[in-house]
Amino acid sequence: MIRVSLPAHLRTLSGVTGELQLEVTPPVTQRRVLDALEARFPMLEGTIRDHFTKERRAFLRFFACQEDLSHESPDAPLPDAVIRGEEPYMVVGAMAGGSPGTREEPALNSLAQRWQRWAPYFQSLLRIVAAKMFITSGTIILFGFPMARPPGASAPVGSQIWIGGVLEVFGGALLLLGLFTRPVAFLLAGEMAVAYWQFHAPKGWWAVENGGVSAVLYCFVWLYFSAAGAGPWSLDALRKRNDS
Repeated sequence: MIRVSLPAHLRTLSGVTGELQLEVTPPVTQRRVLDALEARFPMLEGTIRDHFTKERRAFLRFFACQEDLSHESPDAPLPDAVIRGEEPYMVVGAMAGGSPGTREEPALNSLAQRWQRWAPYFQSLLRIVAAKMFITSGTIILFGFPMARPPGASAPVGSQIWIGGVLEVFGGALLLLGLFTRPVAFLLAGEMAVAYWQFHAPKGWWAVENGGVSAVLYCFVWLYFSAAGAGPWSLDALRKRNDS
């Protein structure tokens, strides 16, 4: 088991006290330790490393056996003492002197830093709210609820617009739950791109003119979630936590 020490604000965010112990498959590297940490605590995704580049966040440093590993290759093996569980792998606030201590940089305690810790939860909240509204676009097509379609009837079964309604209702439900988020979001982003170019773009260049604002926004929102994932409030995060 690998011992991991987190700074106070990340312990608060993850709801733990003291050191963590993680099971990491060999070879034990910084990347694998952080992957295991984020798998067990999805709310930490994006707080230690960038969501996309996986680069270390500013004001955080990595230490082990009194050595600063912040600029070492993330795929280099960790010291034997860490692998044997004799020494912890430490994620600490950046210090003026460049070594771990008890006093963190004031910037970590600033309002901006505290606000940024909510980013993963706002990511989940955006997914939930967007999916809820997206589902109603599909129920209008399939069931005429909560309002009837402009022609006054539901779409014919098997038609292109009916297929779009099915995608919006069932795909939106999966996104609402945060289940299979990345592939479903990618599929729905494509649906919205087709909807815009096929039905809205021919009516005019500007989205506000052709009625395609919602299609454009949904396209890029779902494209974002296809890369970023569902966030901590999701069944994907629960499955990932159980698997770890």
